[in-house]
Amino acid sequence: MQEQLSQLNIDNELKGGRMKARYAIKSFFWLIAFFISSSSYAAIQLNNTRVIINEEKNFGTVRAKNVTTEPFVIQSWIEGTEGEMETPFFVTPPLNRMDGGEEFSLTIRKLDGKLPEDKESYFWLNVLEIPKTDNSVQNTLSFAVRTRVKVFYRPKGIGRPADIDKVLNWEVKREGGKCQLLVKNTSPFIVNFADVKINDKLLETAKGFMAMPFSEQSLDLSSCDVIGNLQARFINDYGAVINLPIVKIN
Repeated sequence: MQEQLSQLNIDNELKGGRMKARYAIKSFFWLIAFFISSSSYAAIQLNNTRVIINEEKNFGTVRAKNVTTEPFVIQSWIEGTEGEMETPFFVTPPLNRMDGGEEFSLTIRKLDGKLPEDKESYFWLNVLEIPKTDNSVQNTLSFAVRTRVKVFYRPKGIGRPADIDKVLNWEVKREGGKCQLLVKNTSPFIVNFADVKINDKLLETAKGFMAMPFSEQSLDLSSCDVIGNLQARFINDYGAVINLPIVKIN
């Protein structure tokens, strides 16, 4: 009896070890699958990183292309800056199938809804690509990839952006042992920065930063030793990165 119990314990331990090993291997391959999928580019590519909707036309378009040979279903919608789903915009078509290599246009139209008439507003266009499910293949991992681009609404009374460098004021705010970079935007336009450098050192907190109209905003600095040259680049209406003149800060 003693030997039988000992053998049973050994068998249980071996069984438990094999189960743990199988679980570890399975988890490992799921983890690898995640990183492979998450590092690959989206199948549905948009032809621009922003959509400008002028009040005169009240709509804007963006081209979508399936750059793979596989079919996808895409779902498109607009949401606000805080993720709110109720916006004065509608995307057509909201749901569409795209075969491999296919292209078509997404149209964003402004519906009823009050927006500021003296400055720009922005929203997000979301494009969710849903891959085809192959029920004949087991133990596969599929991802629905979402692409987001900014949608800017431009009232007709504010014209077009020009001389961006003349509407931005930069200043370093020192308080105790902490410092911030202040930027004041005196224009009715949203200035979307590609990056900001101080003495050729990239300011990490400025990635994707937007200076909102008629407002002053701040960026945290890792050090107060920031006397020197500030070089900023912004993204224009066409998605091009434009260098702004170097500014002296102290």
